[in-house]
Amino acid sequence: MAELKDRIKQLRKEKGLTQIALSDMILHGKTAVSVYESGTRTPMIADAMQLASIFDVSLEYLTGRSDIRVPYKLTEEDLQQWEKLMSYLSVMDERDFQHASVYAEWLLDRQNKNQQ
Repeated sequence: MAELKDRIKQLRKEKGLTQIALSDMILHGKTAVSVYESGTRTPMIADAMQLASIFDVSLEYLTGRSDIRVPYKLTEEDLQQWEKLMSYLSVMDERDFQHASVYAEWLLDRQNKNQQ
């Protein structure tokens, strides 16, 4: 499967965007996409999610974990919930973001155990 850096470049070109234009879309400096595509730096999760949204692909596809571009489509209500969650995550500092990630993993684990 492809790597994140390759997927970003491929999807950016499919959209007909320059690196600078895409960097502007994710509200970063002009070289942000360049360093992502070179593999020098990996985008933070919020940026990766924003890129996936711009390209209309799943995060799994963007990161190279899947070859299925969009495994499901969100309803309008799902999208509103997603945007609300993203607004919370985007303003958290790294420590709080890590706490939220651990809590989300715990919730999923609990849910999986309840379904067994």
